Amino acid sequence: MEYLTTLSVIKKNSIISSNIQDKFLISFLKRAQDNNLQSLIGRNLYKEIQDNIKNNTLSEKEIILLKDYIEDYLISLVEFNMIESQMISLNGSGIFKNNLKNTTLLSPDEFWKLLNTKKEEYILYGNLIIEYIEDENNIDDFPKYKNVEVENYIEPVVEKVFNVRYPNEYINSIYPKN
Repeated sequence: MEYLTTLSVIKKNSIISSNIQDKFLISFLKRAQDNNLQSLIGRNLYKEIQDNIKNNTLSEKEIILLKDYIEDYLISLVEFNMIESQMISLNGSGIFKNNLKNTTLLSPDEFWKLLNTKKEEYILYGNLIIEYIEDENNIDDFPKYKNVEVENYIEPVVEKVFNVRYPNEYINSIYPKN
């Protein structure tokens, strides 16, 4: 499998700490690529980009797509998935914020604000990927692109997952209101 960005790029351009182990981070990147990006742009274009990376034959437009659009999408999606996973981590430590004296647990409002911000980011970047590919000056350069309805693809899937996986009773048990 060819990764479409590097772990150092993710750490440098995100809220993810540089001390996160690569083996942990790579699983989030793999899932973001395989589950989300591949569904967004279609399996054929996804595989073509991976093959072109492997063979060092990326076109100029593919390089722009990767560096200016896909990379930001993957960074924000990895952040979102890592934040979301903290709710169900085996150590149960939750998500923390740092201050000068010590580390404190995020309040429920802070947690939801952060998670929703990251959700909005990756939806925005997903829409920008589609806009770039479907632009009249670019569409002919991506013949393997699978046309999808972005509004019908991303938003309902995220909302459905949130409501099924994390009903309010569960969230409130982990992050009780003060």
